Amino acid sequence: MLQSIMNAMPRLGELLSEINELDLLYNVDCNLLEEMVRILKPFDEATKLLSWGKMPTISLVIPTKMKLKRCLEAKEEDSEIIKKVKWKLSETLDEKFQIDVIHCVGTILHPKMKGFVKQCLGEETFETTKLQIECILNNITGPNSKKDSTSSNDKSNERVREDQSEFLSDVMIDCEAKDSEEDEDELTFYLNSKYSNRFPDPLIYWRQNSSLFPNLFKVAKSVLAIPATSIASERHCSCTGKNLDERKQFLTEDSLNSLLFIQNAMKGASD
Repeated sequence: MLQSIMNAMPRLGELLSEINELDLLYNVDCNLLEEMVRILKPFDEATKLLSWGKMPTISLVIPTKMKLKRCLEAKEEDSEIIKKVKWKLSETLDEKFQIDVIHCVGTILHPKMKGFVKQCLGEETFETTKLQIECILNNITGPNSKKDSTSSNDKSNERVREDQSEFLSDVMIDCEAKDSEEDEDELTFYLNSKYSNRFPDPLIYWRQNSSLFPNLFKVAKSVLAIPATSIASERHCSCTGKNLDERKQFLTEDSLNSLLFIQNAMKGASD
């Protein structure tokens, strides 16, 4: 909205000048408008990132919040009103953007971000998250699941990888691999293993390493399937709603499913 207003300002000025009403813009602070757009832009990028429906997003919640908090840090050159806006946005972010243990679990189960929780949220949060994962693992097969063998290859989603890397580049942390022990359980072995950049999508990593981490793979599949937001599902519901107007109430379920399939196929082709 603000970006659209800012883009329209030159043309708006021309139109008002033609009708001698330019004084209507005298109280508009274009510099402040530009600053507000700059402050809010990361929120727009974060919303797009967390609402992406084709790759896991639950693991991006904590890094995204940290990125936004960093963007809201006051700078010396900021005006008083901008400092107040940043402070209020930061306060609201903490109030509305709650971090839950499932976000920590999802972050650890993203191979590229598995060290993020420990290094950014502290040892206590990391250990609590580990216990949560171990509890889930124990419910699957019992406490003693050992590492096994390895697997094959797959394609990556380059576009999403670049979007994530660019937006979260200044909060990402590279983790050092540690020497593994033969009697390590799956979780410990995974946390100590080195990450390869050839797996931009965590689901590809887990699929390719399912034989190495058979039980942790099951946990990762279920956790990473949780979306960070409901925007993607709401978008699909909105598409369904467009087909359910008054003239289409007598469509059969099969016909409606066919229409939605065609709509998604056409959208995928245009992308």
